[in-house]
Amino acid sequence: MSVNDQRREVSKEEEKSIFLRESDPAYDISRWKRQGEYTLDDYYALPDDELMELIDGVFYDMGAPLFLHQDLAVMIIRQLADQLDKMGGPCRAHLSPVDIILGEDRKTILQPDVFILCDRSKRRKWGVKGAPDFILEILSPSTRRKDMTVKYRKYKECGVREYWMLDILERRMIICDLEGGKPERIIPLEGKEGLLIYQGEVKLDLDEIRALMEEYESIPE
Repeated sequence: MSVNDQRREVSKEEEKSIFLRESDPAYDISRWKRQGEYTLDDYYALPDDELMELIDGVFYDMGAPLFLHQDLAVMIIRQLADQLDKMGGPCRAHLSPVDIILGEDRKTILQPDVFILCDRSKRRKWGVKGAPDFILEILSPSTRRKDMTVKYRKYKECGVREYWMLDILERRMIICDLEGGKPERIIPLEGKEGLLIYQGEVKLDLDEIRALMEEYESIPE
């Protein structure tokens, strides 16, 4: 089944159920508000130790990522940052947690796992205001449906140019050309794959990513 087919399976009612299942606020910041009604003011009222995302007024508790998730994110950021540094220019790779407000949306603030930002005028002391050029999310069992549906739609609407999803469960990479409209590609974790926004000149080493995932198979629960 293609990614588009999977996405179409998530009807409006299913999407609501995702919000209920994945979005219960860990901190009751406003007893009179319901999911879908929260704003950036509510987000900024959270305690500093609460790791949350706000999407269309709905809070999602991100929780602590698995060790493998963090190791993969660090590996990917290292690969991208090394190549971007050698190329020069304004683009830089960044690692979560960094708050990103997509445009003028007062009900959405996101923290993608890895992103590339080329327009430095979008930087703020608190994070980024505006769409990054490239985003990569590492799909975990608890977030994969949200990342493949809710966040995909939001990134596309708000001007993210390219969106990759590393699917840990299926051992694959999903590549979405949000700017050019090319069909989504699903590829195994083999060889090297180039980013579309760099015409393939910046690449991710998928063999290295797969090897790290295999290394974690021997780690005890």
